[in-house]
Amino acid sequence: MSGIFGIFNRNSKAVDKQIVETMLDATSWSPDERGTWIDGPVAVGHTMLWNTPESKYEHLPLENSSYVLTMDARIDNRDELLEQLELPDRHMLEVGDSEFILAAYRKWGEECPKYLLGDFTFSIWDEEKQQLFCERDHICVKPLYY
Repeated sequence: MSGIFGIFNRNSKAVDKQIVETMLDATSWSPDERGTWIDGPVAVGHTMLWNTPESKYEHLPLENSSYVLTMDARIDNRDELLEQLELPDRHMLEVGDSEFILAAYRKWGEECPKYLLGDFTFSIWDEEKQQLFCERDHICVKPLYY
């Protein structure tokens, strides 16, 4: 199982990098990959355990345009979503679930979880809205604590 964490200082105070490193160390249990992203009052982190063939292509947190996503997810309706979303032009086994989630958010905004099938928890920092959007799957298989 992967792990995610985040900090959003609503008072606009910059996140202390040492706190982020401490959180990353606390969530790491020999993951396949680790990563963090910090920008002013927002920070997100991720520890990845590869559990699907496409997860080996994930590099999280994922930065794309004005969005930053971190997630612990397995999206099961990838074929269905492929027809509805604009995704990278490469073999689908090389497109991570994070790219499906982010494309769904770009298309449907906060309604995107309605279109996702699978086990997931994710957060997206939306720079334009200055908003942290967090969600989990419909039956709460993946935990999300805040």
